[in-house]
Amino acid sequence: MREKIKLDFSDFQPGFNKTSNFFCNLLSNHYDIEITDDPDFLIYCVFGQDFFKYQCIRIFYTSENVRPNFNECDYAFSFDYIENNKRNYRLPLYINSCDMSLLTNPKPDLETIIRNKTKFCNMVVSLPVKNERIDFFYKLLRYKQVDSGGRFLNNIKSR
Repeated sequence: MREKIKLDFSDFQPGFNKTSNFFCNLLSNHYDIEITDDPDFLIYCVFGQDFFKYQCIRIFYTSENVRPNFNECDYAFSFDYIENNKRNYRLPLYINSCDMSLLTNPKPDLETIIRNKTKFCNMVVSLPVKNERIDFFYKLLRYKQVDSGGRFLNNIKSR
């Protein structure tokens, strides 16, 4: 029998699903999860102040450019590298949409991944500023197609 975790979520964006999300999907591989109003662990985001009502271990998660306040949380998942702070775990936003099997499969079949790849790379540029990024874009284009979806250098006709 697996250990049970009593968990709740607070102050996320409207439409956030408490039972089907990155954290539940990850934790459910190892624990039985009970979503409850009386949790042992609360994971909260930046879109409110309801997390103050909870008297349990509070874990801050940010999908915005906001640093954790360790006077308000016990632990944090953030985009930030915070040196010498064992209470912060760097979790960039893009990881929420990654294929979790890549994290759990110790030896992914690299040849299959490369064979199934249909695109080379993309970029989004909205300001027509001459800089290294624009120069690099043109150099990459000489190698392979680069899909650009911003207002500047848009070559995919959508925004």
